[in-house]
Amino acid sequence: MNRINLFSFFLFLFNLLNIYHAIAHNYNGGDNPDNKDTSIAKIMSAKKINQAPKIDGKLEEAVWDNAMVVSGFTTFEPEVGQTPSQKTEIKITYDNSAIYVAARMYDTATDSILRQLGTRDAVRANADYIAIFLDTYDDDQNGFGFVVSAANVQSDAKYSASGEDWTWNGVWYSNVQIEEGVGWTAELKIPYFTIRFPEKEVQDWGIGFMRQIRRHRERSMWNNMDPSQDGFVNQFGSLKGLTGIQPPVRLSVTPYISTYTDFYRDSENPDDNTENFSVRGGMDLKYGINESFTLDMALIPDFGQVQSDDQVLNLGPFEVFFNENRPFFMEGTELFSKGDIFYSRRIGGRPLKYYDVEDELLDGESIENNPTAPQMYNASKISGRNPNGIGLGFFNAVTGRTYATIVNDETGEKREMLTTPLTNYNILVFEKTLKNASFINIVNTNVLREGSFRDANVTAGNFSFSDKKQVYAISGSAKLSQLYAKDEFEDGSELGFAYNLDFAKTQGNFKFNVWQNVESDTYDPNDLGFLNSNNEFTNGLTLRYNIYQPKGIYNNVFARMSIAHSMLYKPFDFQDFRINGNAGMTLKNFMTVGMFYNFRPVKANDYFEPRAEDRFSKRGQFVFMGAFISTDYRKKLAFDIEGGAGTGGFENAPYNEYFFRINPRVRVNDRLSFNHNLFVNKFPDNSGYATTDEDTDNIIYGSRKISTVINTLTGNYIFTSRMGLSLRARHYWSRVNYDQFYQLREDGFLDPTEYTGNHDNSFNAFNVDLVYNWEFTPGSQLSIVWKNNISLYTDSDSEEYSHIATKNYLNNVSDTFNAPQLNSFSIRLLYFLDYQQVFKKKVKAKV
Repeated sequence: MNRINLFSFFLFLFNLLNIYHAIAHNYNGGDNPDNKDTSIAKIMSAKKINQAPKIDGKLEEAVWDNAMVVSGFTTFEPEVGQTPSQKTEIKITYDNSAIYVAARMYDTATDSILRQLGTRDAVRANADYIAIFLDTYDDDQNGFGFVVSAANVQSDAKYSASGEDWTWNGVWYSNVQIEEGVGWTAELKIPYFTIRFPEKEVQDWGIGFMRQIRRHRERSMWNNMDPSQDGFVNQFGSLKGLTGIQPPVRLSVTPYISTYTDFYRDSENPDDNTENFSVRGGMDLKYGINESFTLDMALIPDFGQVQSDDQVLNLGPFEVFFNENRPFFMEGTELFSKGDIFYSRRIGGRPLKYYDVEDELLDGESIENNPTAPQMYNASKISGRNPNGIGLGFFNAVTGRTYATIVNDETGEKREMLTTPLTNYNILVFEKTLKNASFINIVNTNVLREGSFRDANVTAGNFSFSDKKQVYAISGSAKLSQLYAKDEFEDGSELGFAYNLDFAKTQGNFKFNVWQNVESDTYDPNDLGFLNSNNEFTNGLTLRYNIYQPKGIYNNVFARMSIAHSMLYKPFDFQDFRINGNAGMTLKNFMTVGMFYNFRPVKANDYFEPRAEDRFSKRGQFVFMGAFISTDYRKKLAFDIEGGAGTGGFENAPYNEYFFRINPRVRVNDRLSFNHNLFVNKFPDNSGYATTDEDTDNIIYGSRKISTVINTLTGNYIFTSRMGLSLRARHYWSRVNYDQFYQLREDGFLDPTEYTGNHDNSFNAFNVDLVYNWEFTPGSQLSIVWKNNISLYTDSDSEEYSHIATKNYLNNVSDTFNAPQLNSFSIRLLYFLDYQQVFKKKVKAKV
């Protein structure tokens, strides 16, 4: 498909969209067929008080008697704009230290109020809840959310143009009560040191309230919520006239102490068994520089108790992306994610020369120790947003030198090899929020390494502009990467760039976006970012259609189709063309069913699988289709089931694949629940890179069979709303068996070869994370963790290969447990200390 035909194709589709949109407005009354004005924001006020209420959930104090009552909620699930099945009333008061919320959720069937216990931020638990949302700068883009369930389980989040961040944990207080025959009540205290707001005499905030009645799968909001409109914070109501409140001194420290006992056990080589005991200590610090900006510091951070990574067998040309599980890098990082050039796992990640150590071994030497991560000395960040809508973020982290230890097997003499130098990481962000949910920002990341190791600098400018009614938006970014290394680049440095543009319709049942993404062949943000591949020139179109109002057998309907055409940036050669999408509906019984598809109608050129510059392999046409079903999570037993199959390719490079996933969820009672996820993926026919022949320099591909099975079991037993025990166990197994080898030709096709190497392999990974957590006071907790790790890779050179890599799944599981394993038992205590609580002063409230 040449460029002219591609342009004509997209022009045709764009005209088709305009025709469809015009027809929809003429015959269906547009995207708002009832012609209702959903843009009018509700307004409420709050009364200042002298004496704070006791947070017991009873709502009996006199301070609530004269507070303004708001009600009149409207639903947005399962129906939009209807009167809820039960009435809700909200009151708000405030003093010089906090804002207080009293909520009364009337319910004619109090014995049917769902109250499943869960861990913090278990907002998806099977429970009723009430939520309050605060847009303290009234900018329609940024906010805080506080959710409390009928079991008094707390959840909280921060909202921004990037979406919602449930990893943020604030310190606040709540309690609930069940009133037989009436409903349930909730009382909240949100201290000012938990949120940020401008320093001015009279405050106007955006405010929202949301209620869930779980047994009806019903959600409603005080201000009208239109699911067809893009955004969430921009649909809040208004809280007017908060007077005489001042941002407090925001200073808190959270010291911690932890102990670790690690056991390494190898049943076949007992001389390698080790036991290590260590004690660690450090501190997190938060300081409000002013009313808008906060300094967060982690001094000698400890991440030993975070969830284990999901290890996989990687046969592809790109590195594996791992999720961030370290709390400091998860909380309050929404500003730093702008521009998509920050991947926090780079900080404290695998040393640069970790894989080079083996190549540096002399005759008679072996590796005694090769650390997988450097020591992190400290990490700090400054972030916030002033009353003028200017956001500022600064992030810094320092990691230490890391050495591998090499030993001479005959003499015992040891030497060290530097695998990562002292490294400094920086991020700087400036952002200006504009009217109509628009913004513009600039982001810079910088990595400075000691000595001759390479340095890196990446800068990105990003924008998003919406029209007055926020129906259409244009967004984009421009990025520049700069790398410096005398030994790596001919001129000592290398520049690269990237940009993307997106034009979208963001409101209504029918939405679309047209986009272009360009990355030069030298663009490289990976010193502190994550990019699978550069050298790209891609155009795409995405169409979406949703029906939000129930009708007939369904509650809602959704459909999406995406088309993408990809070229290399240099040389400007065709790479790929794909069409993918999904469609489905949620039925009246709250079962969701749907299908998905992905197909390539033309042959493609894969420039990355050969692992060689200026080489490519041909990829054939293919089609992949599947379906899914998700049952009602209110039931004690619920299932998510999906499966699919694909076929395609051509001679010497066939493609056949199928997969299925079964995910049963069992809720034994309101305290105990289990979730099991079984995923099976099979490639009866697959072809890919195997090796490069050292004798001939020929690139060798192999026809292979791939089998992957993943079993993940999670369980939770919740003692109270602040104490629980959680289990996560995962076993991963993948096996690759090669049938025949081929030589990659210059034209990208494959020819038979006499190469006879053996590249069969198998990988097993087993992890257990058992966590007891007790939040004995807001912000303070005791956690006890047991972690078990087994990782076993076998190939034709491994002694275990003949009796592990060739066995079936069940035998592999059995043998995996006999492999060497690492057990870690740790106890960690952290205590939250806030300046306002430790040095509390009695200040007479201004009334």
